[in-house]
Amino acid sequence: MCGSDGGVLGSGSQKAQVSRPVWFNERLVFLLRVGMYAGSVCFVATLLPIFLRLTIADVPVAAFVSEDGQLGVLVGCALGSLILMVVPQRRFEHAVALLGFASVCVGHSVSWFVSDSVFQVLSGILFGMGLAFLSISWFLLLRDTPFVRILTHAALVVLGALLVNGVAFFLQAEAATALRELLLFVGVVAVLACVLVEPPEGGVARVAARESGGWDETPREELRGLASSLLALVVFAVYSNSLDNTFDIPHVSQSFLGLLLAAVLVLAMARLVPKKALVPFSYWMAFPCAAALLVFLGSFLRQTVLFRVGSLGAAVLFSALGIFAIAFLASVCFRDGFPVLRTMGLSLALLSGASIVGRMLGLADLAQDERGSIVFVVSMAFMVYVMLSPAFQLWKTRKDAESEEAAPVERQSGNKALVHEGFAREWGLTPREEEVLMYVNDGYNAPYIAKALFVSDSTVRTHLKSIYRKTQTSSRMELIDLMRGERGEGGGKRK
Repeated sequence: MCGSDGGVLGSGSQKAQVSRPVWFNERLVFLLRVGMYAGSVCFVATLLPIFLRLTIADVPVAAFVSEDGQLGVLVGCALGSLILMVVPQRRFEHAVALLGFASVCVGHSVSWFVSDSVFQVLSGILFGMGLAFLSISWFLLLRDTPFVRILTHAALVVLGALLVNGVAFFLQAEAATALRELLLFVGVVAVLACVLVEPPEGGVARVAARESGGWDETPREELRGLASSLLALVVFAVYSNSLDNTFDIPHVSQSFLGLLLAAVLVLAMARLVPKKALVPFSYWMAFPCAAALLVFLGSFLRQTVLFRVGSLGAAVLFSALGIFAIAFLASVCFRDGFPVLRTMGLSLALLSGASIVGRMLGLADLAQDERGSIVFVVSMAFMVYVMLSPAFQLWKTRKDAESEEAAPVERQSGNKALVHEGFAREWGLTPREEEVLMYVNDGYNAPYIAKALFVSDSTVRTHLKSIYRKTQTSSRMELIDLMRGERGEGGGKRK
């Protein structure tokens, strides 16, 4: 019994040893997912006020209170993105994250203890470069994730980041500053930890990669979607940083409301629309119809409620396309052989540059109507592009299909022309007689040939008689039979 008990105990402990790693891995995967989401919310909550104007009040970016320091952060983001474009692809992932963490810490510390404007700009640049490095490191965590899951994750993270920022807007200055510092610390540490800690077998990335579902995209469609979505994000950055609110809502800006509504809208679309139809439905129906409606609302006077609704709708459309841009960027970049860091670095550099342009336009000595006119023209041009893009793609698709259908006919016509040319050369026919011969071989009569060649019927009959004489034939059927014999093995001049 002892032996059997010992055997039973031994088998039980063996089962425990076998099952425990599975249980541990499942819990670890769950904790990693929760930690990645919470860290992403904190990190994006720090990034959003840098690139977009989320409040009507002058809110500092981290410790950068002055406008020069905040512009320095944007310049640093652009420089850091451009630097990453020359880094070897997917080789120094951990080093990029560590360098970003160090740059953020140094730049943030200098901004706290040195108030000189020059040092504020330099520390802002260093801080921005670190954020750029960490942003792309955070983005690399989305590899091997399906398109719809990335879209849902991005919308949830943006929604959480907006809610956290909304809470900070209603707090007192000291409490709001403490909350932003906490968000910065948690976000930066979480991104660094997720990059450095490799998940176990069956971790977040591998589990997501095994899950089915997603849009059956092609590289050309992905690039087209990425280009239009990234363009919308660039226009939105200029739009958000250069214009004042059209709605009198305390604390939060129109960009904040547009981004909030867009995140909810994208989540609803990802939930209700079938996965394989999500992108076609969005880019062929939802976005073009919304753009057409916004162009109509933009035709009203600026003091009217309809124009204000259209202005808020533009922020929603730009924000929704921006969320789609994240999913497209991940889907495009993580294909085999694609330049990941270059593409992501260029995208982040464009966004930073657009934010700088919007900030400078907002600081320029221009009236609100003048700035509004510039941004309004750019926005309406993009709306027209979104509205007409499906029609252009449909026309291009039909044209390509017609070209593919016409290609065999053109090849057949070319082969016929070569046969006629060889036959005419062998029997000594003139170029005009060769043209008549082509129509005869296709079955056309003399009146039709005369109209096609712009000559009289008698001229065509004269050419036919000359052809009969040279080829030693006496009728059309005999002439055609001779041509067919020339194509076969028995062809040749008659003796």
